Amino acid sequence: MTEACYAALKRCKAVPDGPFSTITKYRAGHVWRKAMKHAGVTEPECVVHSLRHTCATGLLETMGDIKLVQEWLGHTSIMTTARTYAHVQSHRMVDAAALLTASRHLNAGKQDL
Repeated sequence: MTEACYAALKRCKAVPDGPFSTITKYRAGHVWRKAMKHAGVTEPECVVHSLRHTCATGLLETMGDIKLVQEWLGHTSIMTTARTYAHVQSHRMVDAAALLTASRHLNAGKQDL
């Protein structure tokens, strides 16, 4: 949990059943649609669940730790997380291969000296 998120939740500590106890699926959808309209977003596939995927993808790209992402999302099985976010890992594999190739070329140039 980020410090900003922790601070926000701490401020909500006085709410008896937690800060999100009064948020229904309908209310969350209403707030999301209002925010999209305000931002000028018209893409129908941009749903509130997209925030979860964006967060998880960013965390995986930054940390590279699938176990951490699993715990962050609350998945009971790491396989669920791995299946959903395999594309992120594939992207990292391509980047890693490119770095190895660049390193090989750099080292080959040093041998010529």
